[in-house]
Amino acid sequence: PLPPGAMSAPLTRDRLALVMRRGHPAAANDWTLADYGRWPHVGISLLGDGASDLDARLAAAGVRRRFALVTPYFTAALAAVGGSDCVTTLSARFAEFYADRFDLLVKPPPFADSDININIVWSDLRNGDPVLAWFRALLTEVAVALNQDESKNNHIRVLCLTSVTLSVRHQER
Repeated sequence: PLPPGAMSAPLTRDRLALVMRRGHPAAANDWTLADYGRWPHVGISLLGDGASDLDARLAAAGVRRRFALVTPYFTAALAAVGGSDCVTTLSARFAEFYADRFDLLVKPPPFADSDININIVWSDLRNGDPVLAWFRALLTEVAVALNQDESKNNHIRVLCLTSVTLSVRHQER
């Protein structure tokens, strides 16, 4: 759930992936939910709320992740994982796009339902901003076009653009 004052719209769908560096001590293992509690994690918290559907799923199985780092930036999370024994769980397409750059191994997570929605999120305070409204409409238009042609598998571009978008902080002047 989004915090008060946040708005969102769907862009596309993806699946979660378990991400670690190539050469990670547990890279060759078939992971279980319990393994999530054995290794340090890099978390991504765009809104600083720390809420996660994954953590709720793990808690139901009696597992709690230990966070070495929490960042609002997806690429920072991948860079940290690539240089450590930490792991993260995020969009498979996004991780696959950066896997070579950060020397990452991208694996399926140890649970069956890994489908996720990729959404654009913004503050309701900026909802009327015409430039941001135009940009949201552009992202949505591109996502719809790419989602209609799955054979191209190009919607990673939308994910990367969205990651950049979510990382930009608009300052009031």
